[in-house]
Amino acid sequence: MPMECAVVLAAGEGMRLRPLTTYRPKPMLPVTNKPILEHVFDTLVEVGISEIHVVVGYRRNRVQEYFGFEYEGVQLHYHLQDQQLGSGHAVLQARDALDESFVVVNGDQLVSADIVESVVEKHTLGDQLATLSIVESEMAPQYGAVSLDGEVVTDLVEKPGEGYYRLLNAGVYVFEPDVFDVISTAPLENGEHSLTAALTNAIDDGATVRGIRADGLWRDATYPWDLLELTAEMLRLNDETTYIASSATVHDKSIVRGPVVIGPDAVVAPGAVV
Repeated sequence: MPMECAVVLAAGEGMRLRPLTTYRPKPMLPVTNKPILEHVFDTLVEVGISEIHVVVGYRRNRVQEYFGFEYEGVQLHYHLQDQQLGSGHAVLQARDALDESFVVVNGDQLVSADIVESVVEKHTLGDQLATLSIVESEMAPQYGAVSLDGEVVTDLVEKPGEGYYRLLNAGVYVFEPDVFDVISTAPLENGEHSLTAALTNAIDDGATVRGIRADGLWRDATYPWDLLELTAEMLRLNDETTYIASSATVHDKSIVRGPVVIGPDAVVAPGAVV
């Protein structure tokens, strides 16, 4: 059965991306002239999601005014996370709207449809509380690392530091509605509802969480210069694509070779080569 609902976590501020996030939330930062969040929505639409629940917080008006209540024929519902009390707390904001299996993704990371589809498929074939995506990466010690026994997750370690960890939690999940009770009853960590800590607690109590090693695009922007790498990656994936915004001006005597994105109000003058 196809997955219908997704929760997108888009309440974060992105302090390490200042000053770019002074007046807009991290998910609204542009990559190839589209907000990161719009790329996330594109992925969810591609995999067949028909209802998206967006958890907003910092500068939420920038998200809601840009997207409204529908995107590419998919309904958008907004849930306010007034205080930033962890990723688990963010998921809890959509609790009253969901009573079936649902996808969770971060609104500030680029992720390919292949990864989301693989997690959904693995979850629908089993009987578990949660399924999460895993990528092998040297960045695992700086993010969230995963320990596996076959396909069963045995431990989740948030930012473990240097060590043997190479399996990274890519932040794409499918959950059963029971996860809301798991999150709300788990012990707080530094006053926050940590999603990974709640899952680890559930694993210790006997719940099954599966991990699927996924291939595909997974990129995060931590610092301002990371946005350049994300843009370059998107252009590499669309090596013949040329997009010119309707308000841009491209002179007849200029040369434009893909992949390239020319944004709104840009001017490409005579003799320019892009």
